[in-house]
Amino acid sequence: MKKDGDLDTFLRGFEKACRQYQLPTDQWARYLTPGLRGKALEVFASLPREQDGDYEAVKQALIKKYQLTPEVYRKKFRALQRGPQDTYRDVVDGLRTNFEQWIQGLSVTTFEDLKDLMVKDQFLHLCPVEVRQFVLDREPKEAAKAAQITDTYDANRIPAEQKSATASWKGGKPTTTPRVPASRPSMGPAPSSSTWTAFDSCKCYTCDQTGHISLVCPERQKMDPTSEAPGPTAAILFVGGAVGRAWENLQPVSVGNNVTVGLKDTGAEHTLIRPEFVLPEELIPGKTLTVTGFGGVRRPIPMARVFLD
Repeated sequence: MKKDGDLDTFLRGFEKACRQYQLPTDQWARYLTPGLRGKALEVFASLPREQDGDYEAVKQALIKKYQLTPEVYRKKFRALQRGPQDTYRDVVDGLRTNFEQWIQGLSVTTFEDLKDLMVKDQFLHLCPVEVRQFVLDREPKEAAKAAQITDTYDANRIPAEQKSATASWKGGKPTTTPRVPASRPSMGPAPSSSTWTAFDSCKCYTCDQTGHISLVCPERQKMDPTSEAPGPTAAILFVGGAVGRAWENLQPVSVGNNVTVGLKDTGAEHTLIRPEFVLPEELIPGKTLTVTGFGGVRRPIPMARVFLD
């Protein structure tokens, strides 16, 4: 195994070689461990001594460390793209491998299980991001359970004034003002003032005036005449850190084949990603973006094209 190699490919190739040579499974661990490198070797070294010869225990520890969860394989399956050197047969093989790893991780063994998985996956795809993450955190096994959790989420988040307005309305118009979202979707385009009425009550943290946000503030342009006029851009996700339970302003995000957490910032124009998530071939030669940090320190940051989900 290479130090920064693909653990998934390595394990599948290793198991296939063991079957070809008809090695008993109780001997697999002794052949696996001498081939481990880097982080994988560190995982093995930290295991209790009684697990040294247990291949499944070693494998599960590696999978946990590399975060090769069913959700990772689901995202790989959904996001797989054909590379410059790939044939269409390579694409099909990649889809098949990711799909099989996805369903195996969830112990899907029957057609009914597979059907329910497909329904649940499509259902979650239709849900807003924050609802989807709320449901995924509770790890429902069935589509019906996912729907039940979603209904509970909605019921608990209807504002009290909206509940009273709905209950007392007898055919006339409700007396309360409909609720307007306070921020745009984390990866959606920047809305214009003509289509996003919530800006009427927003206060800009650059000029302290209401009616717009800092992204489109006229004073901001005066202070930095070299900056380009803002246009429809994606919101920022500051990507970095360990995977864990998402809380108020954090959400899981995939960077290529890595899964980590991202900090949502709907007032920013670009996405900042920790350098260890960027491959050398993803960097844009000669392209940088000057970023102002704490204390007014300005430094050029390399730019790259990276797949984010």
